[in-house]
Amino acid sequence: MRTLAAIEQRLDALAARPALEPEVAAELLALGEEVLEHWAAAKGLEPTQETREGFRLLALHRQGCTDEPSFNACRETCRELVYHYNLVNLEPRHADTVQRLRMMTLVANHLFLFVAGKLQVRGLGDFCCASRPLREAAVHPIPPEETRDAHREGLQPAGRPAVRRREPDLVQGARGRHGAPRHDGGRHRHGGKLVAFTPKGVGKEVKAGKSCATVESGKWVGPAKTAAAGSVVAVNDAVVATRALPTTTPTATAG
Repeated sequence: MRTLAAIEQRLDALAARPALEPEVAAELLALGEEVLEHWAAAKGLEPTQETREGFRLLALHRQGCTDEPSFNACRETCRELVYHYNLVNLEPRHADTVQRLRMMTLVANHLFLFVAGKLQVRGLGDFCCASRPLREAAVHPIPPEETRDAHREGLQPAGRPAVRRREPDLVQGARGRHGAPRHDGGRHRHGGKLVAFTPKGVGKEVKAGKSCATVESGKWVGPAKTAAAGSVVAVNDAVVATRALPTTTPTATAG
């Protein structure tokens, strides 16, 4: 099993190629498996060799979710990686193969960023739509009498866990569809608050257009890209300690 640094380096090399051959699809799938192997190993598990729906990647993801509902945040990423693999494998000479491989490279990198970030910040993914119901079902169960009332009124399908939904954070100054001002006092549901921020370490070299940190909001997790190449000389510890700062005080300077 390669190190995460070696996996990142290989993903960067593939992303830099002007065109990719169909054979790269199998390598990208294998890179995704290696990323999930690191998560299993970090949890003290032996990475499974089983398959799920014909793919070891999906079995590794299922294994990674054991006692860790927030890891379900990368479920759709894993399935999308498999989806693009199938597209390329079934029609390797299709006119869209190069574009499909490019998308597959981006998805594999997204999976890498999530897992690498979660290895540093265990709570990464807690507020993803895919993992939140599992977490809240255990933390905020609706009382049985309310559940029965909801079923009676057709609000909650029978047999599903009933959970209390939290409203996402509201942000100031937003516009609605087509740029028109919203009629809700300038506040609307956006991406939710920033719940995790994992910057690259001091001394780490970064390339222009590449990730300098991994961020997670209530509805999204992904890279924070830098406009210029260079090396990290300092980290904004205030944002690491108080993750809401970029949304509450975006113009604040590091302390």
